Amino acid sequence: RRVQELTSGEPEMEREDVLLDIGPAGVIPRAFIPVSGRRMEAYRRIARAKTVDDLNDVQIEITAAYGKIPSSMQRLIDVAQVRVLAAAAGVTSISLKDRDIVFQSTRAGEVSRRFASYKGRLTVLSAKGAPLEETWVRPRNWPLESSSLLATLRRRLDGER
Repeated sequence: RRVQELTSGEPEMEREDVLLDIGPAGVIPRAFIPVSGRRMEAYRRIARAKTVDDLNDVQIEITAAYGKIPSSMQRLIDVAQVRVLAAAAGVTSISLKDRDIVFQSTRAGEVSRRFASYKGRLTVLSAKGAPLEETWVRPRNWPLESSSLLATLRRRLDGER
């Protein structure tokens, strides 16, 4: 990264890391990308993506090179989209605790605003002067299937209602 900053003259934008504890992240099957170096490069590109557009570009290029993306890899990309959107919304972590989705955020009210019309229970916990706000979302229909959870998180974090 430092070499890129020195050669371009501009500091690289720092991506905030988001801790996701929402189930398996997905994998790139060896049968899909058989060359380990290329598979590792695909993992790196997905992990380094800073925007949903970056992830869409990776997905398009991989599809063009290798064909239809298998479901296990699609889950990896979906989880990466949640990570990117969460970081943009000031979310530092998303985890599952019993029947709740728990968000920690540096922006007061941001998660509750995005989930305000969601069908379920919303609880916001914040201590005065605390750096993080914790928002607990309990979906009405539980358990959520993995794909439903990811779709809901992507829609809400992207600001869609």
